[in-house]
Amino acid sequence: MSSKETLIDQMAADVEAVDAPAEFPAGTPEFKSYLALRPRSRRAEFKRVLAQVAEMSPQLKREQAAIAKLKEEGAREAASMRLWASLDELYELVEKALRLVAVDAEKFDAWAAEVDDETLQLVWAVYQQKTQPGEASSSAS
Repeated sequence: MSSKETLIDQMAADVEAVDAPAEFPAGTPEFKSYLALRPRSRRAEFKRVLAQVAEMSPQLKREQAAIAKLKEEGAREAASMRLWASLDELYELVEKALRLVAVDAEKFDAWAAEVDDETLQLVWAVYQQKTQPGEASSSAS
């Protein structure tokens, strides 16, 4: 990672480096398009979670930039732990958003309990790609 590249930039590059597959990894539960969510209040909840995810990106970039400026090792370590905690919060939001669009919440919960962060991030990227206007269904089947 270059000195000007943020963790968020690196996360995006990691997803692109995998050639952002058009299909979900094996074992991924099925999802519906957020536009198909009913009642509409559930769709609104999904959009609120998306807004939270979007709001976290600048925060994570600021946290990473602050770490680069710290000279003392203890302060860098503490700031890194806070950044990693923020990343966990981001992954929690992504998981919440995906649960809202899961066809079967119980299957999703079982999958989410075992999935690693990288796979969750990849599934999120594929879901976003598949739910862009004009794209095909986002079902994992």
